[in-house]
Amino acid sequence: RTSTIAASGLTSPRARLDFLLAAAPGIRGQVRCSGDPAVGARVFARVKGQRRHGRGLVGTGKTGPDGRFLIELEEGLPDAPIEVGAWSGTCGEGTVDYDGAPVAIELEGGGTVSGQVVDAKTKRPIPSFWISATSLLRDAGGPPAVAVDDERGAFTLGPLAPGPQRIYVAGSGYQPASRELTVRPNETASDVVIELSRSTELRGRVVDARTGRPIEGASVVPAEWTAEVLSDAVGAITGTDGRYVLTTLPDKRTSVTATARGY
Repeated sequence: RTSTIAASGLTSPRARLDFLLAAAPGIRGQVRCSGDPAVGARVFARVKGQRRHGRGLVGTGKTGPDGRFLIELEEGLPDAPIEVGAWSGTCGEGTVDYDGAPVAIELEGGGTVSGQVVDAKTKRPIPSFWISATSLLRDAGGPPAVAVDDERGAFTLGPLAPGPQRIYVAGSGYQPASRELTVRPNETASDVVIELSRSTELRGRVVDARTGRPIEGASVVPAEWTAEVLSDAVGAITGTDGRYVLTTLPDKRTSVTATARGY
């Protein structure tokens, strides 16, 4: 908690002012992954046994650079057994029972996926693409999208949280694709082949509705593309003439969204 003390009537060129800070009430602890601090892990405390739709949730927090966290408690703890858990998009989930002492949560560690991206028709490697993954157990928290440039179309992605994952791939001139697979802790799922089919090319302009003048820097993205982490790869930014080109469109009826600052 913040402490403020008025410092007045100081006549000496040097003075000393000590503060006493009261620790904020809450649940403290540290999250580690394979022995190292788990940075940016989500942390939660809940009534034990109540896991659905946020029922029994006591509080949430996030780990810092040293893996430590504080779940602040505004209303204290309920009179029921409490468990504290942590989730990391690269290390998975772990929970422990809370007994009032600082919590130590050890996550089992993530797995890796490696493979190749090829043209669906020719079976030849696609040398340049973007790839990412999302855990099917959580709505977010996976790794950032990775740009791959490799003549063999080879990729390695990870670490990823253990459990079911959906791999997303997008490459210029190809329809975006995804594939589901299971990641195991501290193991590599190898020889994963993802095929991309050729995409339709869409061209157009973004203009001011009142003046008709071109809008530079507008973002144009297929609205149905569900992998938000790859939106930059599948979308386009308009030039000074307001024109855009989309070369990574899904093979289905698609809405296209244009947004610009100030509009």
